[in-house]
Amino acid sequence: MSSDCCQAKSCYFRKYVTGRSVFVLNIYSIQIKSIFPLISEENAVCCVNFVPLACTPAVNLHRFVGCAVREFTFLARKPGCGALHITTDACWGRCETWEKPVLDPPFVDTYQRVCTYNRSRVVTVSLPGCLPDVDPAYSYPVALRCDCSVCVTSTTECITSV
Repeated sequence: MSSDCCQAKSCYFRKYVTGRSVFVLNIYSIQIKSIFPLISEENAVCCVNFVPLACTPAVNLHRFVGCAVREFTFLARKPGCGALHITTDACWGRCETWEKPVLDPPFVDTYQRVCTYNRSRVVTVSLPGCLPDVDPAYSYPVALRCDCSVCVTSTTECITSV
């Protein structure tokens, strides 16, 4: 199978060889570690479906409801240091949320979940070009598993009012 096949269908994939079989993993949504434990933890990237040697169209992100690990690139900055582009795994998604009015205070019943980290690890890198008195260490989380859950303000920026 050529990579042109999948690029034409907007699906990005990685091939894994495990024993006698070759599998194509379409990369864009849930972790596969629980589905296919023969793949090592560092290769248990995000994938929505697992198909032997086939290409499938990408997930419609406008309709996707759920929480997934997804590759994310950002610019790490710190006063007194140069910037560094970092590509990591982060949580991405849309979770079921609702509010309904009730007659008793606080006059609203809510169910609010956000896409957030369930398991993560911290990676530390050195930023380039730091001044002599500035520590070049920069730490950031890498998502290992993401879920729709209650927003925890100690680890997540939560909007409480509009």
